[in-house]
Amino acid sequence: MLVLTRKKGQAINIGDNIRVVVLDVAGDTVRVGVEAPAEVSVHRSEIYRAIREENRAAVASRNMAEEIEAAASRGMAPASEDPARPVEESNCRDQENNNNKICPTPKP
Repeated sequence: MLVLTRKKGQAINIGDNIRVVVLDVAGDTVRVGVEAPAEVSVHRSEIYRAIREENRAAVASRNMAEEIEAAASRGMAPASEDPARPVEESNCRDQENNNNKICPTPKP
């Protein structure tokens, strides 16, 4: 980590197109301004972490929905989230009107 000392009104440049300016210092609080192109996302760390977690949850939910949809179209239960724990055949029952088997998804 690069550590720099700046006073009110002084700036730090990051690359050719990002500039961080110290706007104000009051006690233990420092106000900074960030000048960056519109295509560069700038977030406080806690907001960035929350966005990242929401994105991960959305991807996991989408993947699970796609897995369930694909399994349903094959007449099967979705695969276990842990591939090392496959569904046991003895827990499966024949689906009515065809030979496909319905198997419960194992609990982690």
